[in-house]
Amino acid sequence: ENLGLQYTCDPQEFAKRVKDTEQALRTALEGARTGPAADCEIVSFKPWENAALRELHDRLQAMPLLYVDGANYIDNTDPRWEIYLALRGGRVAGFATVYGFYAYPARKRLRLSQILVFPPHRRQGVASGILGRIYEDASARGALDLTVEDPSEEFQLLREGLDAKRLEEGGRGYYVGFVDEALRKGKAMLDNGMRAETLLLPSKEVYKRAETDLKIHRAQLRRVWEIVLLRRMRRSGGWENAEDVVRQLVWVRLSNVVGEKKLEERSRGKEVVELNK
Repeated sequence: ENLGLQYTCDPQEFAKRVKDTEQALRTALEGARTGPAADCEIVSFKPWENAALRELHDRLQAMPLLYVDGANYIDNTDPRWEIYLALRGGRVAGFATVYGFYAYPARKRLRLSQILVFPPHRRQGVASGILGRIYEDASARGALDLTVEDPSEEFQLLREGLDAKRLEEGGRGYYVGFVDEALRKGKAMLDNGMRAETLLLPSKEVYKRAETDLKIHRAQLRRVWEIVLLRRMRRSGGWENAEDVVRQLVWVRLSNVVGEKKLEERSRGKEVVELNK
């Protein structure tokens, strides 16, 4: 498959090409948007705007094919793509690709398409730093929210942990305050047999505020809410059945997902036909 790259088997020619392109890359990266995360620097750029950075991304494009199931190349000449690089000691530690979709009436919805941290830099906060920076940019640009395309289980766990932390620390205590109040009011009713999903789920206002302030998608908030609930129960004490209560919420959520999938399967192949009266 054509990678859009030139290659050589001559070591001297290879060293010369590296030297010739090094300064161009340094100059291009200096003009990109930067921000610190963990012990690395996060650089963001649009590859279609700069030939040197586009060539750098061309060289990175093959890496997801080696580490991520079902990975594909992206068209980095499309102006809606943005690349986030994590740099440690002048070396690329990882990268992510983000696509901007139109959202009615005049906004964008950002989708994280790919994220990859190279093996020597894993489990050192690089992926969390990249994701945190993307969230910051989504807020600064007034995006509707941030979604993730087919996340792996490992990345989903990382994302949920980061979003739970943002919920607990964000909104000047608004979200944890809502959880604590719901737990305080609902404990007696739960002990009397009322269902947890009628008492402890986020309100419409919470969903809207998390989407507006934290850029957390509604489906993601529903998952993260269970984590925050369990943490608050354990910290407050008096919730010997905390795991059972949260397990009930998880069961309801998964049942709804399964039900939606079954409905979608049943509707396949069906169409609406207008009959002449």
